[in-house]
Amino acid sequence: MKKILITGGLGLVGANYAKFCLDRDDDVYILDNYSHGQASYRNAEWLLSGDKIPVIRKGNIANYMDLAALLGASHGLDAVVHAVSCSSAEPMKDFEAQTVGMFNLLEILRCESPATRVVNLASRRIYDTGKWPVQREGRRCRWVSRRVGPAETFPLDVDAHDLFTAGQISGIYYSRAFADLYDLPIVTLVLSAVYGRHHYGRTASHGGVSWLAIAGELGLPVKVCGDGSATSDMLHVSDVVTAVDRVLDIASVARGSLFNVGGGPSNTVALRELIEMVEDLERRKLHVTYEDAEAEDPTYVTNYEKMLSLGWTPSRGLLDGLSDLVEWVRVEKPILRTLYSVR
Repeated sequence: MKKILITGGLGLVGANYAKFCLDRDDDVYILDNYSHGQASYRNAEWLLSGDKIPVIRKGNIANYMDLAALLGASHGLDAVVHAVSCSSAEPMKDFEAQTVGMFNLLEILRCESPATRVVNLASRRIYDTGKWPVQREGRRCRWVSRRVGPAETFPLDVDAHDLFTAGQISGIYYSRAFADLYDLPIVTLVLSAVYGRHHYGRTASHGGVSWLAIAGELGLPVKVCGDGSATSDMLHVSDVVTAVDRVLDIASVARGSLFNVGGGPSNTVALRELIEMVEDLERRKLHVTYEDAEAEDPTYVTNYEKMLSLGWTPSRGLLDGLSDLVEWVRVEKPILRTLYSVR
């Protein structure tokens, strides 16, 4: 039995990892600011409904005392999963969550619990692939002369042009510095598009697979930038959970390292193809509008060879994962209608 703190533990990855740990009888502590409103409360309710329940504290990772109080309540932690997610709609909150929050977490662990292993979750947007040439191939976009994306040795996007990416990169630099200077056992998982149960998205971009399934079931309109040829690999959240566990095991010897995690070539799909798959599973047409604008990410396919060397590989195929997601959406429909204000 382990003691595990999950920051941002009411989001998609955080909540699913928390449930995984509770099911194996770990003691789970969650710090979350409930920034996703009713969706955060719904995930909290789900986690509190089992035989073993977590300690959930509403707080801000940018507040040092919120972290200190939870660390004190745990009486020592074996591991921390830093799963804080945010958007650039409010720049100060982005900065607080990603930069200040990461520093606070690392500093308090350095002072109070330096042996605690840490997994930091980051986005694939830390890599700058924007200048890689892209070509159309059938209904999909792909890189010219490249099958997969950057390896972990690829330079980070030091010229980041959005606040989210800047915050992600600053967090990685801090984690590497603390690993080098103080031997903190921290590693970073770089995630591609993740989907699965207990995700309440509201956009079709950035792999918003859950939003497509929810919109289809509730009859809500979906807006797509471009013609639907934007192509990405998809990873079911259950595979992220196993990846987190795998790298936690080696955090002490791989401190400061990055590990790419994604669905890879076998789980790659264009957005229009994804919409059609959801339509087939739900047996209804989605109300899709294709806007005359370029997709932000025309293509991305994860290079997870480093994780493959650790014995990890995606275990859930896209069709199987989508079927599981659609089943959850159907069961959750009464709650979803309330969350999305659908009569």
